[in-house]
Amino acid sequence: MKRLSLVLLVVFLLAPFPSHADPPSASMAQLSGLMVIDAPSGATQSTTSSAWADVPNMNGGFTLAGISDVAITFCAESFVSAGKRMVVRALVDGLPASPSDVIFANNSMTPYSRCFTFVKNALGAGYHTLSIQWMVDSGGTAYMGDRTTHVTWAQPAADELTLLAVAAPSGPDKVITGGAGWTDVPDISGTLSLPAVSDVAITFSAEAETSNGKRMFIRALVDGVVASPSDEILVVGGFLGVRSFTFVKKNLAVGAHTIKIQALVDSGGDGYLGDRTLKTVGAQVLLPRHVGHLFTAAPSGPQVTTTSGAWVDVPDLSGSLYVPAMGDCAITFTAEIYASGAGRIFARALLDGAVVSPSDVVYTTGGWNGNQAFSFVMRNVQPGNHTVKIQWLVDAGNTAYAGDRTLTAYTFAKLALHPPKAVDVEPLCGKSPTGQKVTFTTTFYDADGSLDIKLFYLIFNTNPSYTNGVALAYNHQVDKMLIRNDSNTAWIVGGSPGSGSDLNTARATLHVSDCMVTWYGNYVDVQWVVTFKAPFAGRVCNIFSRALDYAGLNSGWQGVGSLGVGTPSSPPCVGYGDANRSAEVNQLVTFLVEADDPDGWQNLKLVYALFAPTPNTTGDVVYVAYNQDLNKISLRNDAGTAWLGGYAPGSGTTIQNSRVTVDVSQSSLDTSQGYIRLTLALRFKAPFAGYKSFYVSASDDVGYGATWHRQGSVEVVVP
Repeated sequence: MKRLSLVLLVVFLLAPFPSHADPPSASMAQLSGLMVIDAPSGATQSTTSSAWADVPNMNGGFTLAGISDVAITFCAESFVSAGKRMVVRALVDGLPASPSDVIFANNSMTPYSRCFTFVKNALGAGYHTLSIQWMVDSGGTAYMGDRTTHVTWAQPAADELTLLAVAAPSGPDKVITGGAGWTDVPDISGTLSLPAVSDVAITFSAEAETSNGKRMFIRALVDGVVASPSDEILVVGGFLGVRSFTFVKKNLAVGAHTIKIQALVDSGGDGYLGDRTLKTVGAQVLLPRHVGHLFTAAPSGPQVTTTSGAWVDVPDLSGSLYVPAMGDCAITFTAEIYASGAGRIFARALLDGAVVSPSDVVYTTGGWNGNQAFSFVMRNVQPGNHTVKIQWLVDAGNTAYAGDRTLTAYTFAKLALHPPKAVDVEPLCGKSPTGQKVTFTTTFYDADGSLDIKLFYLIFNTNPSYTNGVALAYNHQVDKMLIRNDSNTAWIVGGSPGSGSDLNTARATLHVSDCMVTWYGNYVDVQWVVTFKAPFAGRVCNIFSRALDYAGLNSGWQGVGSLGVGTPSSPPCVGYGDANRSAEVNQLVTFLVEADDPDGWQNLKLVYALFAPTPNTTGDVVYVAYNQDLNKISLRNDAGTAWLGGYAPGSGTTIQNSRVTVDVSQSSLDTSQGYIRLTLALRFKAPFAGYKSFYVSASDDVGYGATWHRQGSVEVVVP
């Protein structure tokens, strides 16, 4: 079976829909931006690999309009088997960001929430892929629970959202001498240029430890002035993994500002800093158009406590977030925090009372060893004022303590929002016996990135209806496969692709463990493995697919293929295309229409081309047919009651009605490649001016047919 394509050819211009390898255009990018990734909550992930492997669900892509600095913040509930190290890195376009790797968790079976920010400076314009990877020392096991990644970028010319991203060179640990007072952290400073009055969030991430159980304090200076809180305890004692804390400075004036981090260690011990980074985000305060932000530091003072086993607000960590335009959101909670005994402290973020992803995290466990951090994320936050808060609870019988702490939340508008597209299915057509597994791979596209797609659907039926058909779905948000029940009243929910039990109805089985989802840039392939059952035998189905994104935009149901279930022969199929053009009245426009039949192209009887607002053959439409058995092209009359003409392609004649002239002499047929390739030459007339969709269909000698496939659009323009 050939993979067919349909291309719209205009005499003076040809620019087909991008191939799978093509990135979105730079016009879809922006001077600054924020992209978020969250993994579905579920079982803790683990690895025993001592070679790099992708962290599940932590990959994506983003597009830069120009050369930009990029900060990649990865957070996870994590722990590792005793005596072993979990190492993490961020890859951009397959190459490590800086630092090249960090020891994310070390020598502890106790779960904590940790964050680290990786840096990529002066990354070029265009589309870039991102993945987070991990490995563990040989013989060990590393574990991750809930996890998120958010990517922030900005060009030097950015206005509303600015970024300073600095990574210290990797090398031997830097020693902070105990009792020596405040000391600049080596290689962690820089200049942030603000084009407008801005609030600033300053995040320091590091591999950090101290000797002799002493405390290492850090603080952030802006132009030599201490940010809030005035200092915080980064780490106490031995090395358990990375640490991260965010400081806040409000209402910084326009201009260049020097940012640096300093450290201080108690007398009687030394501090050690390994890989480390500085991320400073500036958010415009007055009249923002695209950026929303809430940067707040709780007042320094006595520790706050709770013994509550139910969710309660963390004191002084709430506020109002104004979002001027819809965008993704990252909410970060950093704190000096610990629990009595071996108790666990859980944390979560709320936006207008709704829980932000993930629903909660084990923020820290047990006694005092320094600070912890986690970033919660949400896609497509709507414009307006929103209330943000952090809540916590602690295991029964324990007390939670928090000292210095901050809440930072920011959004940046999605300046280009596009609905997803249902591209095609493989195979396009064929037949399947009942009782036998068959695999279908559907391809979807979203100009805003494939990870923006939330729901994927596939239907086998005569029309795009769940009733009496086989309807399947994949929910990306919860990472679950589904099948519609026989009575069309509910979805039967299964496991994640590649795992879980079969899902069954009277008509079909969805083999969830054989299904697979593959993300690549703006495209995603969903592989569905199905066995059709005897009650579905004898059905000649069209295959329909649909996608819905997190903004609520959807592709609509698209006919992408055809299938005979337990039938003696196969239905035909037509090619895929997405060509969108304009043509002036009386301009010659040629359309290449391709159709095939697994039983042989000679089994094809009729191939149709339709130009219409919807796939309806009556009204203000242009409707053309090619009869393969008779080798004749015909045109439907204005009233939609009869066919006009009936001439072989290449004949020296034309067929016309009030809307179009079919130039049969310029039309041609090619079957040399084993399927029908029909070139239709048309000249649209003034009464047909306007925008029309372009559809193709086919039927064979048995009477089996392929539904209308939308192939693109044409706008007929009066010069």
